[in-house]
Amino acid sequence: MMYDGINLNELSYEKSRYSGNGGSCVIWSKALVESHGLMVVGDSKDPGGPKLVVPVAAWTGLWDAVAADEFSGA
Repeated sequence: MMYDGINLNELSYEKSRYSGNGGSCVIWSKALVESHGLMVVGDSKDPGGPKLVVPVAAWTGLWDAVAADEFSGA
């Protein structure tokens, strides 16, 4: 998968420490944060599959909302 001439499958990814061992894990790469201001997110069950590329501000906003428990009633 390519983004702006970059092969996203060749980036280094980390697995969420909050993910269980049941295979439902989020992976992300910080490789484009400084150069492009982007966070790349994927699924550990399909590491070569589709990736979500989002601005760092959106990623940070999502985690701030999760930490504030803003989705508990959804």
